[in-house]
Amino acid sequence: MKKISVILPTYNRAAYLGPSIKSVLNQTWHGELEMIVVDDCSDDNTKEIISQLKDPRIRYIESQKRAGAAAARNTGVAASTGDWIAFIDSDTIWYPEKLAKQVGAIQQRTSDTYSLTYCRLRKQKHEESGWENHPQRVYSGLVYEKLLFDNFIDTPSVLMKRETFEAVGGFDPRLPRFQDWDLFLRVSQQNSVLGMEEVLFDSLTLAGAISSNDRARLEALLIIHSKYLSDISKNSDLASRFLAKIVNAYLIVDQPDAAAAFLRTNSRSHTLALSFLVKTARLLPKGMYRRLWDIVR
Repeated sequence: MKKISVILPTYNRAAYLGPSIKSVLNQTWHGELEMIVVDDCSDDNTKEIISQLKDPRIRYIESQKRAGAAAARNTGVAASTGDWIAFIDSDTIWYPEKLAKQVGAIQQRTSDTYSLTYCRLRKQKHEESGWENHPQRVYSGLVYEKLLFDNFIDTPSVLMKRETFEAVGGFDPRLPRFQDWDLFLRVSQQNSVLGMEEVLFDSLTLAGAISSNDRARLEALLIIHSKYLSDISKNSDLASRFLAKIVNAYLIVDQPDAAAAFLRTNSRSHTLALSFLVKTARLLPKGMYRRLWDIVR
C-alpha cells in the first residue's frame, strides 16, 4: 500500500470541517497520505477554513456547479493519486489509529483477496439520546446477498482499492440517497470485503442532512430496486423486505395510491398483495395501513 487518498465532499459545513480534517491529518499510519476536499459550491466560509489549514497534504477543489456528494466524491477520486481510497464526511471524526488498523488488517492477509475493508462506527442518534454502535453484525467475504438485505457498510468506514472503485464506475450521482449502498453492492458482486469488529470513528447527527429527507429516500429506494430487481426477485424474503421498505416510504410521504400501485405491480397477484399486508401490519402506521388495505382490497 503505497499511498492513501482521503476524499471529503462538503457543502456549507464550515463549522464542522476543522475536527474532521484534523482527524485525518492526525492519523498514526506512517505511509504517504493526501486529502482531497471537494467544495460543492458552498456559500459559507468553507474556502477560508481550508486555507487556514497549512498542511501540504490537503488539496482543495472548488466545484463550479453544485452536483451533490456522489459527484463530489467522484471528482475527488479522479483528482487523487493514491492506490487506495478512503472517504470521510464533515460529520465524521476518525480515531487516530483508523487507517493504521485497517492497513494492518489488510496486510495480515497473505493473499491479495480483499478489495475493500470497513469497520464499525459510533453513531450519534440525536443530541439527547446518546450513541449506538453500527453495524450490529459485521460480515466478510462475498457479502453481496447480505448487502442486498441491508446496507451495513458506512462510507467513512471504508478503505478500498482505487482500481476497484474505478472498475465499478464510482458513485452513481443519479441517486439522491443510498449512493454508498449502491456502490458497495456493485463492488461486492465481484469482490470480497473484509469487515472489522472494532469501532474506529464517530458519526455525528447534523441538522439538514440528506439522510433526513423522506422523498429522497423513496426515490433512491425505487432506483435501487430497479437496478437490482433480477437478484432481488430470486429471494422471496428479500423481495418482501424491499416491498415493505418502499411501501412504507410511499406512506411516509402520504402517497397511499402510489404505494398500492407499487404493491400490486410487484406482488405478482392480488392474493400475494393482501398476504403481504397481513404479514407487515405491525410495521406500518395504523392509519396509513388501513388506507392501503382499503385500496388494495
